[in-house]
This record gives sequence, structure tokens and C-alpha cells, in this order.
Amino acid sequence: LFRLDPAVASLFRNFILADHIMRHYNVCPQSCPEIPATHAHPLWETLDYEIDLCLQQLPRLIGEKERQQRLEDKIKRSEEERRIRANRRRQRQSTSSGSTDFAEILDGINMLKFSGPQRIKLEIAGSFHPWSSHNRIDGYPDGSSDESSSESSSDSDGAEEFSHSQSKTTGYVPSSFFMNQLCAFEVWMQHAGAAVTQFTSTLGSDGAPVSLSTHRPQFLELPEQLAIVLQLLLSQKYRLNALMLLYRFINLGPWA
Repeated sequence: LFRLDPAVASLFRNFILADHIMRHYNVCPQSCPEIPATHAHPLWETLDYEIDLCLQQLPRLIGEKERQQRLEDKIKRSEEERRIRANRRRQRQSTSSGSTDFAEILDGINMLKFSGPQRIKLEIAGSFHPWSSHNRIDGYPDGSSDESSSESSSDSDGAEEFSHSQSKTTGYVPSSFFMNQLCAFEVWMQHAGAAVTQFTSTLGSDGAPVSLSTHRPQFLELPEQLAIVLQLLLSQKYRLNALMLLYRFINLGPWA
């Protein structure tokens, strides 16, 4: 009734969850037909623990996101400053080339007008032209220093800081609830298999080996993880492991 129809199955799951949560507020949900109380099942403790692990990651994830945003903003500002400096250099170079061309034209006109000592004097004076490459510092006519090294170092520092932060960022750590349940069921299988083997090797009052009936032996408790393992048959990721464990469980005897 509670599993065949998808809509009813969804209501059934939500009812079980509501029964677990609302009892903390002194509210007891009711169903018709009545469902046995499941709010005190031991698996709820495991679920609460997994939820706490997920919520515990929130401060770290928020901090990582804010830190990454600051680094991205820093890199954007650095790139914007680099573009501005590149535009300034292009403007200086265009101004410098235009002034130099004009000076060369004037020198050519003067050389056509004068000759001899006057020409030599003008050529010497022209070599010390304020826009001449001999008077430039680091190749700039206005005496400005090369900013490419500083900007490249700042960009590299920002990139290194960003890559270092990315290497430390772990992101969201997925829950290992289902894998833990499979491991716990496997541990139970190891102890149960040893107990069943020891039990069947004993002799009864008639001297014949004791055989397990269709009822569960009293010295064995049902594993709490059995329902989870059955649910994992629907998961492609855990299906193979679940089938192997269920095969070992069924081999424990007819009762299984």
C-alpha cells in the first residue's frame, strides 16, 4: 500500500520524516491506516549526524567563496590597471613618433639652407634634441620608467595567490552515508558468519549437527543497515557492492 504507488510512497516517506521532526515540538502526526512509530529508530541518529556534517561545512564554504571573490576582484582591477598603462604607453609612443618626424623635417630644411660649419653646428645641436632617443629613459621621451615589469610582477603575484588559494580550496565534501552503511553491514556479516559457522559445527542432543531453521537464531540480531542495503539496489553506483553483500547474507541460512 505504501510502496506500490509513487505518490503514496512519497507521502509515506514525508510522513515518516514529519513524525521524526514534529515530535520534538510535542506534535504527533497520525495516519490511516496507522503506521508503527519509527521516530525513535537508531538510523535517525545516523541521519542527524550526516546532516550535522553537511551543515558544518557551510562556514568554510562561505569563507572560500568570499575569498575567491576577493581574489577575482583583485585580478580584474590589476587587468584594468594594465590596460590603462598600455593605453598611456601607446599615447606616449604616438606623441614621440610625431615629434620626432617633425624634428627630422626641420633638420632636413636647415640642412638644405646651410652648409659648412653652420650645418655641422645644427647637426650637433640636433643630436641633443629633447625628443631624441639619446635623452630618453627606458625608451620613453618624457622620462617615465617602464611599468611593464612592475605590472607583470603584480599580476604574477595575484595569479600565484589565486592558484595557491585554489589549491587549498576543497569545496563541498559529499556525504559518505551510504558507503558507511555498506561497510557497517560488511562488518556485521563477518561477525555473523563466524557465529553461524561456530553454531552449526556444534552437535545436538542426538549427536547430529545443529541446522538452522527458518527462524532467525536468537544469538543474532538483525542488522540495522539491511534496509539501507536493499535501498541501494536502486543506485547504479552501489548496486554491485549491495548485491555481493546480500548474497553473503542469504547464504547464512534459510532464515536470512
